[in-house]
Amino acid sequence: MKRFFGGLSRLLKCNPAWHARFDLGEAVYRNEGDATPAFSYAIKGSFKITLRQVLAVGTALACLCLIGKRSKQSRKN
Repeated sequence: MKRFFGGLSRLLKCNPAWHARFDLGEAVYRNEGDATPAFSYAIKGSFKITLRQVLAVGTALACLCLIGKRSKQSRKN
C-alpha cells in the first residue's frame, strides 16, 4: 500500500493536465440565395483540465452515488 500511495503522491505533485483548443463558427441565412448571413458567430477558445480536477469530480460523484443508494435503501424499509 505504501508503494501505491507513494506513486499516487508523485503523480499528483507533477499535476498533469489535458489542454484542448477549439474554433467554432456558424452562419445562418434567411433564404438560400442571400449573399450575407442574417446571423453569424465565431468562437475561439481553449480549456485545461488537470488530474486533480478529474479526481475531485470523480470523488464527488462517487460520494453522491453512495448517498443516493443508501437513501433509496432506507426508503424501502
